[in-house]
Amino acid sequence: MRLANKATLRENYPLPTFDCFMTRLKEAKFFARLDLKDAYHQLALDESSREITTFLTPRRLFRYKRLMFGVNSAPEIFQRLLEQMLSAVPNAMNFIDDIIIFGATDLEIDSAVKEVCQIFQENNVLLNKEKHRTRVIADASPVALGAVLLQFKVDNEPLIITFASKALSEVKKRYSQTEKESLALVWAVEKFYYYLAGLHFELVTDHKPLEAIFKPTSKPPARIKRWLLRLQAYTFTVIYKSERDNISDALSRLCQLPAVEPIDHKTEYSILRVVQSSIPESMTIHEIAESSKRDEEIMDAISCLENDSWKPDSSVGFYPFRYELSAVGSLLLRGNRLVVPTSLIVKILELAHEGHPGETAMKRRLRSKVWWPQIDREAEKFVKACRDCCLVSQDIRPPPMDRNPFPTGPWIWVASDLLGPLPNNEYVLVFIDYFSRYMEHKFLKTISSMTLVKAMKEIFCRLGYPEHLRTDNGRQYVSEEFSNYCKAVCAKIPGIGDICENTLDSGERDKDIIEKNKGKQAADKRRGAKEVDIEVGDKVFLKNVVFPNKLTSNFDKTEFTVLERHNNIVVIEGGGRKLTRNASHLKKVPASQTYPASCPTPQPDDSLPESTPTPENAVLQATKGSLGIQPPLPPLKLKLVNKGGIWRPALPTTKHRESSDGRDATDGLVSE
Repeated sequence: MRLANKATLRENYPLPTFDCFMTRLKEAKFFARLDLKDAYHQLALDESSREITTFLTPRRLFRYKRLMFGVNSAPEIFQRLLEQMLSAVPNAMNFIDDIIIFGATDLEIDSAVKEVCQIFQENNVLLNKEKHRTRVIADASPVALGAVLLQFKVDNEPLIITFASKALSEVKKRYSQTEKESLALVWAVEKFYYYLAGLHFELVTDHKPLEAIFKPTSKPPARIKRWLLRLQAYTFTVIYKSERDNISDALSRLCQLPAVEPIDHKTEYSILRVVQSSIPESMTIHEIAESSKRDEEIMDAISCLENDSWKPDSSVGFYPFRYELSAVGSLLLRGNRLVVPTSLIVKILELAHEGHPGETAMKRRLRSKVWWPQIDREAEKFVKACRDCCLVSQDIRPPPMDRNPFPTGPWIWVASDLLGPLPNNEYVLVFIDYFSRYMEHKFLKTISSMTLVKAMKEIFCRLGYPEHLRTDNGRQYVSEEFSNYCKAVCAKIPGIGDICENTLDSGERDKDIIEKNKGKQAADKRRGAKEVDIEVGDKVFLKNVVFPNKLTSNFDKTEFTVLERHNNIVVIEGGGRKLTRNASHLKKVPASQTYPASCPTPQPDDSLPESTPTPENAVLQATKGSLGIQPPLPPLKLKLVNKGGIWRPALPTTKHRESSDGRDATDGLVSE
């Protein structure tokens, strides 16, 4: 038809453009599409025009009776005739053999479809009932990209529509294989835009990771993430096919390499901006790049990216995140976050811990810019190793409750405590027998050690001396006067682990054990009890229970050494004092080798009053006979004064004075 086309006079009938269609579709909401069967072949040629289509074959001469593909005036003729045919339907238009029907409502488009079908039936125009499935197959080689556009009939017979290939620039040749395969898909879709716009099609790749990377919920590397934004206007499904079924592989290799290869400055600038924004202000790209070159794990991961040679036993830390990694020179990225070399991790942690944020805030800082394997665990360890953070941190969970064993008889194990002050400014000295639950009490005007000793002499003369007396760390019970009284009467005030009696089986004892076990389980669950990891020899901080001002930390900065531990009762020594405390009032000092350099130890401020912790439920122990006597604990130095009806801690400058009731002010707390 080459010579025939030269002699054919073409019609001057312009084909419609996309802009022409859009002006008519501005109010449309519903659409239908019809495709004519065999298109041009449905138009019969005039008898006089058939001669110019004659062609020679080995058998004889043949000529076309219908309009054939290849005639230069065929598109204009077909477009004009079909427009004339559809002119009676305002909601229908065509581009050659494709008919678009539209409407603002369901009724409007249904009516238009019926009218078009009626017109085609009257003019013997046949429609194509077969639905073709569109597929794009793309592949990437080390030097180029290849793509093939296919359509499949109902019987899955493939029809090749078009194909394309493109050479890679020097910059893109250095992309990882995953990035090259992703670029091939993006480039193929944009290359075949006019075939794919408005369709749901399949994207076929022989690179398995792209199935997960192209999902909406994935977190792809920064470069691939930018490419995916360009595909948001399309509707597609990524399908994996093995390499032997990829017909675009040859196209990605058979290409002509250009002499001068352009650089995609826009894309590279975008990636470099991501890298720059991920670097802390106190560090430089050069510093991180040089450290990355000396990091074997990072260089091994970059090599695996470039060669697509990931193995589970190599690059163990990076292998689970291989689909999210990308490389820019010697820098490794996970998504839009920079991967920090091992040698700079401590420095990054120190920078992120400026201002002493907690674990959650510090991890949030790190996650916004940088990443490395087990970053959360490293951040948690770093915060726990900070001495200053330890001093102001929350209390530890209380240890599980210890229950007293059931005594072998009455008035063997006795507990004592003070209640008050009452509204009449009196106090109540209480004694309770662990065996019979018998209660003895006495009202006191004052609660000095001398007053307690006097009251105890009167009670013990009537009821006898108990073998064990359990008290708390009230100043009246830890004073030297009270300790001397206990030695004099040979009473034994037990302490840590000194509970060992020859018990007898009885119903009361069984009931006591069952009830106490139930109470222990309920109390431990309610308090969230947890075993305290404190051993003999550990360095610990002591909890502050009185806060003179808002700058007082939760724990005192003095370091104590653990001397003994029996269940939850711990004996500690430090700062010239030896104390017995409950384990819930102690916190282990962080190991010095992991102490962050950027967190200097706070210096004591002489302008602030010093508070002395006052723990609860500790036990003073003395022994009888010649077995040796443990020296009594020195009295606590905390003083409380009544100011305006409110008890407040006295400042160190408060002079020693007598209280209004005649007792020594150093006898301490007036409320237990």
